[in-house]
Amino acid sequence: MAGINKYMKPAEQPLLDTYVPLPFKEMSMAYQVKQKEHTEAETLAGTLDDDLLKVRASTPLHSKELGNIRTGLDTELKDLVDKHGGRYADMVPELNKIKTRLDKDFRDGSLYSIKETTRLKGKLDKAVVKSEESEKYSDLYSPRLGAESEFTDFYNLGLMEDPNSPGRAMWSTDPNAGWTTTGDGRRILDTYAYTGVHQGVQQTKLANELTFDKIKPDIDGFRKETKEGLLSQSELKQISLSKIYRAANSDIQSYPDNFQDELNVIVRQDMTPENVFQSAANVLDNIYGAVPANEQLAEAKQEQLDSLGTAENPKDNAYHLAKVAWVGSIGEKYLMVDDTWSQTFTGKAEGAGYTQIPKTDWVPVVVGDTPEIQTGKPMTLDGSGYISESTSPTMEYSKVIDNKRQNLVDIKTEYDNLVNSGVEMDDEYHAEWQQKINNAQYQYESNAFALGNLLQHSAQDLNARKVGNTITFTTDRDTDLAFGISNASRVGEQTITIGSAEYNAGGWSTIQFDENGIPFDPEDASYKQGVRLRGPQSYTNMNSSMANGITSLSQTTPGGFLGGKGSEGVLSKAAKIRMSTTGKDGFFSGRTKVLQLSNTSGSKDMDEAMDASLTNLVTKEDFNFTTSGGTPTTLKNLLNGIEDKGQQKKITQETHDNMTELIQTSQFSLVPDPSTGNYVGMVSVPLADDSNFFSSDIENASIDLFFPAPKEYGETLRRQGEFEEVIDDVGSTIKVTRPRTALEKAKFDNVKMAQIDIGLAGSIPGDIAMSSHEDGEGNPLGYYYFAQGPDGQPIKYEQYMFQPRAGLVKDINPQDGSTIFTTGNEIYNVDTEVGDLGYLIAMNDPTKSANRDYWLQQAQAPSAPIALENTVLDTKSVGVGMDMNGTPFQTNLGEGQTMLVDDRATKEFTTRNKINPQFIGLQKPIAGLLNEGSKNYTDEFATTLNNKLDANMEALPVTLADGSTISLEDAFSAGYVTLQPKNQQVSDGSFSVNVSSGPRTYQGQLDKYDAWIAGGKKGPQIANPAQGGFHVMGQAIDLSQTKSDYDWVLTTDNSVTGIGGSSVGSQGLQTADGPSGGNGVAINELKLSNGKLLMPDFYNQSLNSLLKNLTTKPVKMGVVAEQMSKVYNMPEGQNIEQFNKEWWHLSYGEVTNQPGASFVYPSWAN
Repeated sequence: MAGINKYMKPAEQPLLDTYVPLPFKEMSMAYQVKQKEHTEAETLAGTLDDDLLKVRASTPLHSKELGNIRTGLDTELKDLVDKHGGRYADMVPELNKIKTRLDKDFRDGSLYSIKETTRLKGKLDKAVVKSEESEKYSDLYSPRLGAESEFTDFYNLGLMEDPNSPGRAMWSTDPNAGWTTTGDGRRILDTYAYTGVHQGVQQTKLANELTFDKIKPDIDGFRKETKEGLLSQSELKQISLSKIYRAANSDIQSYPDNFQDELNVIVRQDMTPENVFQSAANVLDNIYGAVPANEQLAEAKQEQLDSLGTAENPKDNAYHLAKVAWVGSIGEKYLMVDDTWSQTFTGKAEGAGYTQIPKTDWVPVVVGDTPEIQTGKPMTLDGSGYISESTSPTMEYSKVIDNKRQNLVDIKTEYDNLVNSGVEMDDEYHAEWQQKINNAQYQYESNAFALGNLLQHSAQDLNARKVGNTITFTTDRDTDLAFGISNASRVGEQTITIGSAEYNAGGWSTIQFDENGIPFDPEDASYKQGVRLRGPQSYTNMNSSMANGITSLSQTTPGGFLGGKGSEGVLSKAAKIRMSTTGKDGFFSGRTKVLQLSNTSGSKDMDEAMDASLTNLVTKEDFNFTTSGGTPTTLKNLLNGIEDKGQQKKITQETHDNMTELIQTSQFSLVPDPSTGNYVGMVSVPLADDSNFFSSDIENASIDLFFPAPKEYGETLRRQGEFEEVIDDVGSTIKVTRPRTALEKAKFDNVKMAQIDIGLAGSIPGDIAMSSHEDGEGNPLGYYYFAQGPDGQPIKYEQYMFQPRAGLVKDINPQDGSTIFTTGNEIYNVDTEVGDLGYLIAMNDPTKSANRDYWLQQAQAPSAPIALENTVLDTKSVGVGMDMNGTPFQTNLGEGQTMLVDDRATKEFTTRNKINPQFIGLQKPIAGLLNEGSKNYTDEFATTLNNKLDANMEALPVTLADGSTISLEDAFSAGYVTLQPKNQQVSDGSFSVNVSSGPRTYQGQLDKYDAWIAGGKKGPQIANPAQGGFHVMGQAIDLSQTKSDYDWVLTTDNSVTGIGGSSVGSQGLQTADGPSGGNGVAINELKLSNGKLLMPDFYNQSLNSLLKNLTTKPVKMGVVAEQMSKVYNMPEGQNIEQFNKEWWHLSYGEVTNQPGASFVYPSWAN
């Protein structure tokens, strides 16, 4: 047997270890998990209780319900603890259900109502303190009006007076008092709505300022001179009781809302019906005299007395006159009588004669309540009823909007056909058609904008998001039930594919998302501008997704509307819920406005001529009238009876035959009809007292019929007016009717423009409407707010508010003639600042150039029309825009130049679309075109260089580090060598233009220009930003003048030391990630083996290709450039051009002369 040696080892016997250790680590972890679940569940249970303990109630009913909720939760938690023996970890599923239920209650249930009411009560208390500190609080009226009064009523919901203990409260027997039933059947508490603290009025001070301080004495008298020169003069100055109360009656309806509210408290709450009746009768005595001076006044007084009702049951006119009595009593201190008589010798025998002192030609007419006109309450397309009463209001409104779109198309087509037919059309006829087109366009645009606002808010309510090619929204089970959706698969986060049937039919195609996929806030200016296509054509090519979306909604059947799968969809339901909470009474509830009327045109001759004209026209049986309810009718129809405002109305044959006399009582509006720009007339016609049509309490009923006023009426209002003129040193005045001056006519025109704009906005449903006037960019000048202002606060004391966009011309500085621009934060009260609003329109709407010229001349500022953007100008114009910092500016532009719509390229825009970051701040279409030109240059010049290299392969051997050589072709194939531009700052590897100067601020450009002037105009010319500053406009760049920025390089790896006759060196490459260094040989320096340059004319060829591609619109453009060109409606035939005096300067819309046959080059490229 051989001995043991070092290469041997013992035999091995495998032994099994039968010991199994206990999994202490796993057991410990399991215990810890269980303990953690127990602790978390116990904490959750405690949190539920703690959350409720933090809630505070502020009314008895809310306190009672909060106690019930707390007691219920305590009982529920105690039962769970008992059920699971204190094992909180086992209670998690049930605790989560309780948490989900309470979360929903906190979100939109009774707990939300309790918390929100308490929060708003705190807001009310702070507002009261603030009002007291500012001395605007009225101890007498503030607690009885506004938010305090409303909270008092809300506080008492659910309570009633104890019949057995007067003065003590008990719970109401009405189980629904203070409660609301939701769409999903839940019964939740009502929530208090804060509307603002009533601001008290200094009644005496305000009545004096608005009415009585303006009253001037009536002056009457005579002047007689005898042949002997004896001059006898008599003069009576007086302010009579009649004049004071007439003034109060005339002005009271224009008093601020808070004054009106206090007057209503006085006559509706503090006065008995008998006191109201007697006060009204006293007012009529003061106006007409206890015994009227003539039969006409006696009849007028009796007519007014008949309208008061009785002492037990006064009518509305009695309450109106009772308020006049209160205000008139304030003005009685202004009563005065001053009678003078004198005789003097003039020494002029030939001066004999008699002259009446001029006095007013105005005869005031006491009118009761002026008529109210319903606006902003659209009917269904088939006219069967109001949209607000429809079961599918969004769909019905979509039909109306789509019809308005088709109407716009039809009107434009009809106009184009007329123009092309060769029919002779004078300027006035063209203007009439343009007015029709403008009205139709506004009706389509503004209603589409209103629907867009509604749906945007609804999408926000659903937490909608756009992710890639899908839209997601979130609902929970309770929300689904509220929306009438029983399919459990639709609970939670839902996804809709863009372009799908549900997307198109469900209204989602109308929703506008921002760059982060979040629905635009309708209050955001970028949304307001984004829902329309920029440029002067605006809504003719409205954002296609929204326009098509509205069309698809209007064509969907009610069963599938906004659902896509046979049931009404979530977006529709959300829109319905929001409709009911929009504005005072709902999105489609409309609003009323008072129509101011006058009984005269201001000219007796014109009144007589109008009466004669109207008698021949209006008394015809088939003449078209419109009722205040918007119902079209004729006298013939009225004889048979019509339905108006839900009531049958009819006139008798006697009334019909008496229309010639009735028409003499017509009154005419002082505000133009917004749809026509003309004024309207109104005649009040008595209705038949026929039991088949009227109930017994409509005695002496009448119907207001409206008709177009004669054109001469409006012309007369503009031509002349009634004015007060001072006649002595103490300030006494008389009223005279005289022609308006040029300044007064211009102010009249401003007011009329604003009145029409306000009227059009008021006809649009919802809380916001855009102005019908646009700037040169095609965007609305601003937006009207109705129920609440831009800050979200309720509009309390004004009818409407207007907020202009930033960057509009607001005024001209009288000191230096400079322009003052709007900041976008201004608020115009359209009740009192209508003239200022009209001035804003005149200064910024390009179609109002004549009005603008007048005001510029008044300010001694140079005048020119505002430039329409995206349009080749046919005359010298003023471009208005904002520079890259958002600062407004103006610049003078010449014929043939173009200013683009202002929309700048941002960092996000350039990154997302792989655009050269040096183009940030340029207008987006310019950035898009420059980027497309750079890419086309890259492809074209790369081909040129490759062809050149291919033709010289043999003369360009590649030397490796070991001293060996290979062909250039093999080096390319092996990846040792690549061809690329030196500058490629975008991720796709294209050539990137190096910009030495791009967009500039107005002030920065002005500083450069001033320095150039101060330096004696040495060096390259610097543009004056006030005279076509295209850098400021974001339409110009200056190319780098460094030649190496245009280099192309054969880059190499470390294995290559030379190419052809050139050595490899560092090249300073620029990439999307910054400077990268890099080795290689620049093409402009590349030598063949014989030492000659490969391309001695490299820079000339490079710049020639680059300039050609940058200044030529590509035959085939990339997606971004093509989209930019279409979206912004860029004029045909215009391209980026080179300025031949500065080879490096490229701009769009600046160069008006015909471009040269060849480009201009720097000396190093010739």
